Amino acid sequence: MSYRPSKKSTFLSTASGIALTYALISLLWIYLSDSLLLALGIDLLSLSKLQTWKGSVFVFCTAMVLFFLLRNAIKRALYGEALFRKVVETIPTGIWVVDREGNVVDCNFAAHGLLQEFGIQAYNDIQGYAEIQGWWSDNGQPVHPDEWGISRSLSRGETCLREKIDIACTDGVRRTVLYTSLPLKSENGAITGAMALVQDITEKRKTDEVLRRFRFSIEQASEAIFWINDEGRFLFVNDQACHSLGYSASELESLHLWDIDPDFPAERWAEQWERMKSDPKQVFETRHQRKDGRIFPVEVSASQCLFNNEENHVAFVRDITIRKKYEKELEHQSNHDALTGLANRVLLDDRIQQAIVHAERAQRNTAVFLLDLDRFKVINDSLGHSQGDAVLLAVAERLSACISPGDTLSRLGGDEFAIVMTHVNHPADARIMAQKILNAFEQPFPLGNRELRITTSIGASLYPRDGEQSEDLLRHADAAMYQAKKQGGNGFQFCSEEMDTRAHKALELEGDLRQALQLGSFVLHYQPKVKIASGKIDGCEALVRWNHPDKGMISPDDFIPLAEETGLIIALGEWVLREACRQFKAWQAQGLPPIKIAVNLSARQFLQSDFVESIQTILHEFDIDPHWLDLELTESMVMEDPDRIAKLLAELKQIGFALSLDDFGTGYSSLNYLRRFPIDCLKIDRSFILDVASDATAASVANSVIGIAHSLGIHAIAEGVETREQYAFLAMCECDSIQGYLFSKPLPANDLAALLANPTPFKPTT
Repeated sequence: MSYRPSKKSTFLSTASGIALTYALISLLWIYLSDSLLLALGIDLLSLSKLQTWKGSVFVFCTAMVLFFLLRNAIKRALYGEALFRKVVETIPTGIWVVDREGNVVDCNFAAHGLLQEFGIQAYNDIQGYAEIQGWWSDNGQPVHPDEWGISRSLSRGETCLREKIDIACTDGVRRTVLYTSLPLKSENGAITGAMALVQDITEKRKTDEVLRRFRFSIEQASEAIFWINDEGRFLFVNDQACHSLGYSASELESLHLWDIDPDFPAERWAEQWERMKSDPKQVFETRHQRKDGRIFPVEVSASQCLFNNEENHVAFVRDITIRKKYEKELEHQSNHDALTGLANRVLLDDRIQQAIVHAERAQRNTAVFLLDLDRFKVINDSLGHSQGDAVLLAVAERLSACISPGDTLSRLGGDEFAIVMTHVNHPADARIMAQKILNAFEQPFPLGNRELRITTSIGASLYPRDGEQSEDLLRHADAAMYQAKKQGGNGFQFCSEEMDTRAHKALELEGDLRQALQLGSFVLHYQPKVKIASGKIDGCEALVRWNHPDKGMISPDDFIPLAEETGLIIALGEWVLREACRQFKAWQAQGLPPIKIAVNLSARQFLQSDFVESIQTILHEFDIDPHWLDLELTESMVMEDPDRIAKLLAELKQIGFALSLDDFGTGYSSLNYLRRFPIDCLKIDRSFILDVASDATAASVANSVIGIAHSLGIHAIAEGVETREQYAFLAMCECDSIQGYLFSKPLPANDLAALLANPTPFKPTT
């Protein structure tokens, strides 16, 4: 900033210049005019007159010069004063000047208004000025007349700066002013008056007070408050935000929203910002992450606002951890029985509907059971309700041990319970569950120093046969339960007698199946495989048969699915492997030529964690080279978990087993997976062979499968070959081997041994 000289120094410089100029011109005029007159030789009388005229001319000239100089100086001074006055009149601060006695001698427009509000009607109203009521703003004490700043400036020469005073005005309103005064002194230092500068800060003080209270409220708020810009940065955070997140304010202001909210990455924040433009007020739930890594749920009330011409996002955030906990507890209470903690009727209906949806999608059944304790009223009446509640808790615990993960156990009220069984592949599964429950009730229930024998009546309904809605299934199960009670209790009843009969038969069959495994009632039959090129037997497939003591030979189609459902297939599969190996060694002992024996594996057996170890143990027991054992897996089985299956197959292949893919074409395997599997033989399903001689499409498919096998270096075997026409077609397609009734049905071990002992090349004539 450049230095600008004051008006006082400028005026003094101008006066000195005028004086010096006047003195110089006067001296030059006197000296030069006198010298000129003397040089002319004029007489004394004439010289005296000329001197008089010369003086007059000099006075006139100098007067004119002084006139113009002083006029310009006065005009400049007046212009400066007017400009200064205009500035003073327009500023909002009141300025007034008092003389030595305290009379107001001058004031600006703002001061004039303030003086009238204070009750001073005229410049010389010193009494009115002295009677102004004022109070110090910081302590509320009254301001005495001699304590006013202008009084202290007049009496003691003090300069008083920015004193806050509350003043009672004539309109009854108390106003706050910022008061400054300073003494006015003469050149010799004597006090000639004083000047006061007063600014009405009433509204500003109110605004400051509001802002101070607002700031205090913001900092004391129980909610975290964030101001966020469009880049996701925090512009402002309150103390609660820092406390809830464990950061300081400076740390938070260096972060982005997504640094504390894992649910709001940068791209989602950009989308949210655009949404807020059309919907500027939103309430939603999300999660915040503390500095220590802990994540907690929050509710956000967000608004979009314009501040200093910039759009900002203002978020009020509340920690709802406790609320979520209470909501969870309330939800549990509304959906669970208060005594046992089991699902109540509301939750039961929901679980039944969920089970129906899953059953429909998986093409399975869902069973709904209703259980009612027999003669429970006697327990309540004789032992009291508290003991009855203890019994109900014990029953709930025992029933919980009977159900599988995914099933739902519910208490409907009183002594009535319900079970939703989700994985029901066969109606017999429901019968098994019911029997499991009845067996669990055979054990007495301890109650204090006594034991109670409790029985239950069970009714069941099955989706979709007995209904497709929760209400229908419960109603039918309830009817079945009462039927069980009518029959004396301690029993189970399906809502359909026909279904009950079938389930009973399946349950009987399961019992017989278990017994057959213990008694060794199974036998193996062997169906030979014939090589088309030579007509010689190059292997056989071991097929299990059940010779029931009462029902005779039972088809595998009747008992293999049941064995799969009950898990008995694992024990049965191990028996088949062991028996096939034993028979192989027996044929060798008879001096028969060795042939590969193919053994079918089930998914449950194959995926056992110890399957490889157990099959190696069997081979070691019978001292058989794994090359002679051909393990057959179905196409659908290997596609359930192709990556895991590929690893298991590679392990088996490394040991030396032959591997075959059975029923090819019935599953959904891709050529890519087929290429990854170390398969030796591809068995074409009988459904593709049936019509090859009469249907061009079937023939094309079979030919393509054979071509795929050969392109991958895999031996192709056709199953279910029963006619010479089929054989001729397969021979034309260069299929490697066939298996079917055209050559031989499955044979007992001795019959196959006879074929092996007298080998005759198979050459069917067309």
